Amino acid sequence: MKYQNPVIPGFNPDPSVCRVGDDFYLVTSSFEFFPGVPLYHSKNLVNWEHIGYCLDRESQLPLENCRNSGGIYAPTIRYNAGTFYMTTTNVTVGGNFIVKTDDPGGKWSEPIYVKEFKGIDPTLFFDDDGKVYYATNEGMNGKKGIVAGEIDIETGKLIGSKKFLWAGTGGRSAEAPHLYKYSGYYYLIIAEGGTEYGHSVTCARSREIFGEYQPCPRNPILTHRNAYGYETTIQGTGHMDIVQDQNGNWWSFFLGFRTTESFFHHLGRETFLAPMRWHEDGYPEINGGQLVKPDMETQTDLPGEAEQVDAGYCDRFEGSELNNRWNFLRCKSKVNYKVGKGLTITSNGTDLDTLGTPAFITVRQTDMEFEAFCKMKACFKGNSRFGITVFYDNTRQFDIFTCESGVRVTKTFDDIREVTYESGCKQEEITFYVKGDKDRYYFGFGKDEADAKNNIVAKGLTRHLSTEVSKISFTGVYLGIFADGDVNGSATAVYFRYNGFDGK
Repeated sequence: MKYQNPVIPGFNPDPSVCRVGDDFYLVTSSFEFFPGVPLYHSKNLVNWEHIGYCLDRESQLPLENCRNSGGIYAPTIRYNAGTFYMTTTNVTVGGNFIVKTDDPGGKWSEPIYVKEFKGIDPTLFFDDDGKVYYATNEGMNGKKGIVAGEIDIETGKLIGSKKFLWAGTGGRSAEAPHLYKYSGYYYLIIAEGGTEYGHSVTCARSREIFGEYQPCPRNPILTHRNAYGYETTIQGTGHMDIVQDQNGNWWSFFLGFRTTESFFHHLGRETFLAPMRWHEDGYPEINGGQLVKPDMETQTDLPGEAEQVDAGYCDRFEGSELNNRWNFLRCKSKVNYKVGKGLTITSNGTDLDTLGTPAFITVRQTDMEFEAFCKMKACFKGNSRFGITVFYDNTRQFDIFTCESGVRVTKTFDDIREVTYESGCKQEEITFYVKGDKDRYYFGFGKDEADAKNNIVAKGLTRHLSTEVSKISFTGVYLGIFADGDVNGSATAVYFRYNGFDGK
């Protein structure tokens, strides 16, 4: 069986997966972006449809004062007795909590806070006897590692006391615990080494949930830290969850990132898939112990037919709601917009290079090689600006926009904002063009797509938007439609077209 990695490309870290019958559901982290915890559905583990979010209300997801790469950290999704549960951490407000639903594509509950667990990357485990266990990476008595305890799933309250399970194998940042029961053992899978080039997955098992956990003799069971860019472009593999399909086969989902030149990555941590089996020593083995590649070929059959196709869409904003692919920064309620015959967005006085909620509606960059077009009609008010941003965070971005004085391209890097292109002719109706490859972005504009594509006016290096250069953020690049500058200027995006060329 052949397929291509990543199976969920672009900024989609910390995957967690569960199966219900012939259906698979997967969630990923969302950090400071709203709605939170994107939810995907699949029949075959390779083709994933984005069906919604677990956190789509600000009562569930307060992010108003969220720092860069704050907000929602690693989630876990589980299913038990007709109910779906998702647990995660809002590191900005509230800490650990659970939401639940009987319809994963519908509305999820208000948060049930799990206040007695202070770590991050929480997981849920439903045991055969009806008891429910909760685990995080908070450590205990000065010892770093994974801690677990029984909870009341309806209230989130601890039953009894917490117990220390395992410190890992000595790698830093023992985190991302997941508990499973298989063949008479409790298995604990965690991440170690930091979610960077040293990332790894390790495993231990015990006969008792709170017993002594014995590490796998082959630890780490997944890592690319010794293939530092030479044998595969996929690096930073870790933070894994596993699932058994309806045919009895096992699969692993984990994060990783695709590198460009000189070990930079800018698309963020993405979701990868590899087959898993139970080794003769009783512990999991991932991909036969081999490196995970972009082009995968496995002897294990997927549970359904899978055919990956090129990424591409054209959004004309004709419905009453935005497509699930679109996100806001921190607070949706602070963005004045409407859809229907285009997307009209009004500036709110908050600019893209400040730490707040600008009038900014955005979509993940999912391909190393892509092109995007956006036709806009502007109604200027004073110093208002309207355009497209290639956005990492408020400190790192490329913007192409129209304003009263013409069309400009600016680059923002930390405290430096540079105008790299400026024309002197105001454009109230304009088509923007952004193209990307693994090393550079290209920016153009014109009266239509052909004109814009043939009028490249500026370039920028992708590494300037990388996690390695930023150091303060670890999300991924978004492509956004924005209105900033003076309040009440507005523009309408007639359409937004995205074509991806990575071969999926």
